[in-house]
Amino acid sequence: MRTATSVLRPKPSLLAQSQSDPDAFGVFYDAYFDRVVHYFVRRTRIPETAFDLAAETFAQALERRHQFRGSNAPQEASWLFAIAHTQLVRYFRSGALEHSALSRLQISLPPLSAAELERLGGELEGELAEAVAALPTRLRQAVRLRILEEHSYADVARALGVTEDAARQRVSRALERLRLTIGSQAT
Repeated sequence: MRTATSVLRPKPSLLAQSQSDPDAFGVFYDAYFDRVVHYFVRRTRIPETAFDLAAETFAQALERRHQFRGSNAPQEASWLFAIAHTQLVRYFRSGALEHSALSRLQISLPPLSAAELERLGGELEGELAEAVAALPTRLRQAVRLRILEEHSYADVARALGVTEDAARQRVSRALERLRLTIGSQAT
């Protein structure tokens, strides 16, 4: 017979188990991957970027799993999403993905399949295209060059005939407007 306290006890941490059992990290990954990808999709609105950010998040979690001090599933979820949040902040601040943990672990990412892209971003495509089209021309050009075509800020600045700081500001303003526009549509 179950007691009230056993029903309320959180599940044990897969991440904590992975410190001594490497196979447990695979189970941890499977348990959280979709949630982490959807976290990034809702915030970046770019499925490929969301997938890359999720991969870097799990690579860092794998690399740092011995730093985890929790003992249950809610604690491991909080720990994982703290890493995810840090990745997202770095992405928005730098305008680029860093693959440092993936590189250190020598993990390469396969491209997303058409089915994965459709699953992650089908509903986002129309609203993102509308939001980008609504941007002022100078911001739309900056975000197209930097985000969609993945040019460096120096290249964006040259193409737009502005300083690199001005290019960064335009991209930042464009992303903020897109975040506000799409964020208001999501609620």
